[in-house]
Amino acid sequence: MNPTEIETLRNYFLNICHDIKTPLNVIIGISSLAKNYLDNPEKISQYLSKIESTSYYLFELVNDLLDLYKIENKQMILREEKFNINDLVSSINTLIAPLLQDKQQNFKYEINIAEENQNIIGDQLKLKQILINLLSNAIKYTAVGGNIELSIDQVRTDNETVFLKFRVIDNGIGMSKDFMKRIFEPFTHSNEVSYGRNSTGLGLYLTKNLVTLMKGSIMNDSEPKVGTVVTVNLPFRLTKTNNQTDENCVSLDSFDFSNKRILLVEDNEDLANITIEILKKSGVDIDYAKDGLEALRLFESSDPGYYNAILMDVKMPVIDGNNATKLIRDSKHSDSREIVIIGVTGNVLSKDLEESIDAGMNGYITKPINYPDLFLLLEKHFTQQ
Repeated sequence: MNPTEIETLRNYFLNICHDIKTPLNVIIGISSLAKNYLDNPEKISQYLSKIESTSYYLFELVNDLLDLYKIENKQMILREEKFNINDLVSSINTLIAPLLQDKQQNFKYEINIAEENQNIIGDQLKLKQILINLLSNAIKYTAVGGNIELSIDQVRTDNETVFLKFRVIDNGIGMSKDFMKRIFEPFTHSNEVSYGRNSTGLGLYLTKNLVTLMKGSIMNDSEPKVGTVVTVNLPFRLTKTNNQTDENCVSLDSFDFSNKRILLVEDNEDLANITIEILKKSGVDIDYAKDGLEALRLFESSDPGYYNAILMDVKMPVIDGNNATKLIRDSKHSDSREIVIIGVTGNVLSKDLEESIDAGMNGYITKPINYPDLFLLLEKHFTQQ
């Protein structure tokens, strides 16, 4: 690496460290403050809301870094799922509301899509990531009391494909023409403004790569002291079904796993307790093991048909999830081949996920756990038993 590249990389890691430490300091500080108001539910609720929004910010930062790695290594995979564009925008509005409130900014959105074309098929999470990224930039670089808009227009339809145009408009500080030429390059910062989500200089670079992966285009038009307009064009497949049944509309209370028993294997006791409490909403019985060795002992000593599924953390001490799965599959227990084993993993790289499947897992879900996804996955396997 030449000196310029080394300096760029150095600054990048300094930015990453700053952007991770800042929300962590907020979470630690607010947690300490909350201890002084244990008898004030309203105050505690405010603190919890702030911790939640700050944690989400931190989670999105880590997601951006992981997505960048996957894109650079050609390991990013698009999901095909049905979703409603109105519901998506409504959820985005809820997520960015605290950011808008902090700066007393005005936000409005407009959806100009024929009603029969509002149910579409594509990667909902990637689209959400793109829009939140662009809106976060607009909020960050627009003054207190400023205006931000999101418009979504149907450009045209072609057989079973609808082409949508997304525009994020703000009256913020804008960018110079010179900087606009480099806006989609990695690690790019402007002298006037560090225009990238989380200040890492990766925000729009990552967004452009996601848009390209989704076979779309992105354009930027900006003028200093006037504002910025970012336009994204993306194709989606149409679904004529108006009944929403995807996981985003699923209530956990709608599941009934009575007479089912799950073995939860998780070395993090806090996460295990949270998962147990949420799973109990379905009426399921749960046994708990803190590592792969304990899970193996519980399974091998159980009666035939005692467990209906095993939720197996992948990275654990003593015996990890992959090796524990192999040992269960190779055991002499009558259920060793039939028992459903679902991996719970923080790994997001395809080769790591493939290793879990090769070890004998029936499927996996990534951390942080999306519980509607988990319940749907369990329901799928339970109905096949």
